[in-house]
Amino acid sequence: MDEGVAQYISHEWTWSDYVALSIAGVFGDFIPLEEIEKVNRFHESKAHLAYAQSYLAVEFIIKQYGREAPGIMLDSIAAGTSLDRALLGATGSTRAEFQRDFEDHLSKRYNIAAVFVDTMFFWLALAVVFVIGIIVYQKRRRQYYKQWEEEEKYHSTDFDYGDPDNPEQVDDEDEPWRS
Repeated sequence: MDEGVAQYISHEWTWSDYVALSIAGVFGDFIPLEEIEKVNRFHESKAHLAYAQSYLAVEFIIKQYGREAPGIMLDSIAAGTSLDRALLGATGSTRAEFQRDFEDHLSKRYNIAAVFVDTMFFWLALAVVFVIGIIVYQKRRRQYYKQWEEEEKYHSTDFDYGDPDNPEQVDDEDEPWRS
């Protein structure tokens, strides 16, 4: 809750957070909220995911239960109320219910379809397709030119057919078969 509020207030949401959550959504590797408290024991990528989920948990509370819900929850915790009671007082949900609702929200928002629907990924994919298209086009173009050069080696470029008005009178030295 502490890190989620801190990140939400400072607007520390980046593209890498979106990627981390999308990957977790694709593989079903979201971290249960009660495990996020152990963030200092996680390796770097799991800690990144934990911070991103903390941010989204606060955002989820605000969107689902109103802007005042995190304040109510933090005031309750400051007054000595347990986290479960503070959550129940602010949201009306038990920890298990909140966890289920939050995971449903995450799985709907961050999945394989969301990766492709996101505009940043769309434009990135479009740019990659465009670059690959240019490379393929240039490669084929070079192959055609090379093929044309090979074919031209075997074609005659000597078009001296002699005197067109009197073709039998001119000796064509490059046509030994005429003599």
